Amino acid sequence: MDKSMNSLPTRTYVRSRASTIVRDVGEASNGSILLDLAKPSDVTVITVCNVSTGLPEVFIAAIGRVPSLSDFDLIVSPTDFTVIKGEGNVTLRLPAGQTTFYWKALSLEGDTQQFPTMGSRLVLAIDQ
Repeated sequence: MDKSMNSLPTRTYVRSRASTIVRDVGEASNGSILLDLAKPSDVTVITVCNVSTGLPEVFIAAIGRVPSLSDFDLIVSPTDFTVIKGEGNVTLRLPAGQTTFYWKALSLEGDTQQFPTMGSRLVLAIDQ
């Protein structure tokens, strides 16, 4: 007998990029992005900015509501002076439907802080 009779098929989770939303957030300290998801999706949040011109120390976001330091769905710190992003992906699993992604950029003290004028982007990578 050269075939195993008790083997189960292996399932692999394969994501495909449904869309990528890129917004210029230069000189902005908060905003919102409308999401219209046809299927349940993984939404990965990436902040990009020129660290030599200053950057917000904290980035918070919430789905369907304006975030605060006491009420948020995700919190990240953009890259530091080494321009290396931490290992952890900032990904939210969202159900299908229409919702709004609200975000704020803050200082360590919790005050609003603007992104630098040049080269600041907010990227939402939507995978299904």
